[in-house]
Amino acid sequence: MFYHMFYSIDIANKQVSREVLAKNVDIWLRIKATLVAVVPTLATRSVREAYAETSLPGVDIPESGTLMAENHESLLEDLTTINNLLVIARNMLTIKEIAQDICAATQLNRQVTKLMVVCINVTSKGYDGENIDSKARQNVNEVAELCKISYVYRQSFVHFH
Repeated sequence: MFYHMFYSIDIANKQVSREVLAKNVDIWLRIKATLVAVVPTLATRSVREAYAETSLPGVDIPESGTLMAENHESLLEDLTTINNLLVIARNMLTIKEIAQDICAATQLNRQVTKLMVVCINVTSKGYDGENIDSKARQNVNEVAELCKISYVYRQSFVHFH
């Protein structure tokens, strides 16, 4: 009985917290700013074509799988953080019209779409048939799995286009 009362109070507090967060434009802008900052670096650390766009002429361009394997730890850290932010945003969207209107007004959905383009490129590239060792292949697969999770979270934002 005591647990049930505590659990009910906890759920009520979460709902109030979610509503307060969902109506806070600054929260939406900060999530967007984070994506604006991180999406280009995710691309250059994981997708050959994005890396090539930012490199100096004459620099050897590594394959996408090699990039992902070399940047494995930082990619996992950034993708985990992004996925956590997407979960927060998804939970705030449950407040319905107000949160959805604020999300659309801040154009967070556009940044999420840019993230998805990177994630689709990552998952489609993989190790590109490269001859990489099993540890590097495992690292590439871990990055690709987090990108797939991001794609699932992105589904909360599709109705804003």
